[in-house]
Amino acid sequence: MRATLLSLLLLLARPAAATQVLAMSVEETTDAAELVVRGTVEGVRTVRPDTAPGRIVTLATVRVSATLKGHAAASTLVVTVPGGQDGRFAQVVAGAPQLSPGDEVVLFLERVTRPDGALVVTGLAVGCWHVGPPPAAGPTHAVSRRRGLTLVQPDLAGVRAPSLIPAIDVQLPLPELLSRIAGQATKGNR
Repeated sequence: MRATLLSLLLLLARPAAATQVLAMSVEETTDAAELVVRGTVEGVRTVRPDTAPGRIVTLATVRVSATLKGHAAASTLVVTVPGGQDGRFAQVVAGAPQLSPGDEVVLFLERVTRPDGALVVTGLAVGCWHVGPPPAAGPTHAVSRRRGLTLVQPDLAGVRAPSLIPAIDVQLPLPELLSRIAGQATKGNR
């Protein structure tokens, strides 16, 4: 009986579903974003939007230190991230960026087509890079923490189904990340 129950539980246990987003390089993410900024998260708060009953979102206030693409209308921006904790209730969105006060970040942002025109991170965690100390002697690094995402790699020839690739964290020297963004933003402005 115990073996049957254990077998049944193992059959029913499935890995948590990952959120699927389009696999994008830094350059493709730059193209997809309306605005790319470097800044520091000053605060976060969670809310339950009136426009989406049952949902919880986190609003992160980011002080902009540099605009890398587009035009930041103010020195601080409010970025909407899906999920969060509101009192006793929590909503987890796999692959959503995790932002905490004090985080230095590079964010690829776009406006959603809602009445509030909220800014969201392009490609969830793909468009969020945390800036931190180098792993060893060398330049400061930036890390895109992509746990919980599955990257969809389309077949551009249309011959086979898209590939699904479990995402791994990506780390780049900060100067390289900023250079790639600047190079692509310049190409897009021609």
